Amino acid sequence: MTYGKPFVIQSSLPGKRRLEIKGNNLVINKAEFKKKEQQFEFDKQTKTIRSVVNKQSISMNGSNLQTQKTDARWYQLWKYKNNEFKNINEDRVWEVSGGKDADGTNVITYSRTGKTQQKWNIIFVDEDKKQEPEDGEYDPESGFHVSRPFHIVTSLSSGRYVDLISNRAVIKTANGRDTQVWVYDWKTKCIR
Repeated sequence: MTYGKPFVIQSSLPGKRRLEIKGNNLVINKAEFKKKEQQFEFDKQTKTIRSVVNKQSISMNGSNLQTQKTDARWYQLWKYKNNEFKNINEDRVWEVSGGKDADGTNVITYSRTGKTQQKWNIIFVDEDKKQEPEDGEYDPESGFHVSRPFHIVTSLSSGRYVDLISNRAVIKTANGRDTQVWVYDWKTKCIR
């Protein structure tokens, strides 16, 4: 494990959701590029996995997986091997509760079964290559839905639309023409 280098922890379930802090609890949610609540680091001094947001360590609290103040006790020490996070003291691994591949599902500790809901992948943030979103999918980095048609309307009381006339953007009354319809292109990061 590389010390101090931020990474995300991705479930091996089909949705490829990522471990995320919600309060102090740990859940899975859809991958969001560079979302701090989905980033962790391995602390060299304490040998714990810590959140980059609250600097607390991932801890076993009964069967719940949470972040807590770092004290580097056995319930905060994990070994990552064969795509599983196993507690160093107990024969318990991280598991997506009930194998439910849905946003907001709790991550717990459970006896090792070897099933997919107990398998995880580590992806370092600087190596995290976001896959191109599908048409209509929201891109949090830009704030647009990819290739989803929209109008640009002035905030002036006239409420006119941006129109393209002879390769120039002008403000005109809504006319229903394609020259007033815009889309966000994810590849070029442009509105066209």
